[in-house]
Amino acid sequence: MLKVCKKGLSVLLALALILTLMPVSVLASGDVWDGQLPAADEDASYSGGSGTKDDPFIIATAEDLAQLSSNVYSFEEYSKGKHFKQTADIVLNSPDDFATDENGIITGSDPDSSPHKWLPIGYPLYDEYGYSPSFSKAFQGSYDGGGHLVSGIYIDYIDDETVKCKGLFGLIKDASIENIGVETSYIRGDDHTGGLVGYSEVSS
Repeated sequence: MLKVCKKGLSVLLALALILTLMPVSVLASGDVWDGQLPAADEDASYSGGSGTKDDPFIIATAEDLAQLSSNVYSFEEYSKGKHFKQTADIVLNSPDDFATDENGIITGSDPDSSPHKWLPIGYPLYDEYGYSPSFSKAFQGSYDGGGHLVSGIYIDYIDDETVKCKGLFGLIKDASIENIGVETSYIRGDDHTGGLVGYSEVSS
């Protein structure tokens, strides 16, 4: 169990429920992600930019977003002080990859499809006893969605103890995330589950 401050957890869980119950909508523009998580690259250039406030890294494709996830997961404090801006809608899975009920509500993966599982951006590290999580692999930068969407997120890690926080962003600390929407997605988990962010920590 994540032993950290739980402020805002109820709001995030409510958001997760709302997003899970949302009907399938029109597919966002752009190519669908191929499901490949790129090799971690501390010097990744994304689709441009240098990572500063005035010249943020450009997240223009699903591959860019997956690269960010891989890097945050692999390098401690990778995102600290870095700035990212999304410049297009990003599609991680097609609506056809999801099963829906008679009301068009997403209920999971389509039995004839295998949607690509998303690795949430940001991950807590634990000590050898499973306590005292470190935030060194949390997302600690700023992310401006530019008014764009991320659609087709598929997360079903309820029985997977390796993924502790579930959402487009799993774990964030002292981060800024704005101007971004999540739709047409299936996000299932237990504690620390949200649509946009699974768990947020703010320094006191």
